Amino acid sequence: AINAITIAPKLYLIPEFDDYFTNLTPSKNTRNPWFKEYWEETYKCKFIETPDTIFNRNFTRTCTDFDHINTTLSVSYFQEGYVHYVVDAVFTLVTAIQRLIEEKCLA
Repeated sequence: AINAITIAPKLYLIPEFDDYFTNLTPSKNTRNPWFKEYWEETYKCKFIETPDTIFNRNFTRTCTDFDHINTTLSVSYFQEGYVHYVVDAVFTLVTAIQRLIEEKCLA
């Protein structure tokens, strides 16, 4: 906008998150019910135990934990610019809970 003052939050990437996320596999990430769906879509494969959906029914190759070795995630993966906000929010909450415990339970 012309003659406007704007404020934009600083966005930064977290390399540790990239390392964490790009090393996930279906067998190492069983707590996330949507990860297999993400894996199927990313690597165009289907797990034997997953039901047919409109998203995976045309995939004929069976998924494995090693699909990411044959196809690099760097082609389809990029860290959203707002991941650090989630990390900051979780850190803030954990810090608040720790202080609450110290003040109310350990005092």
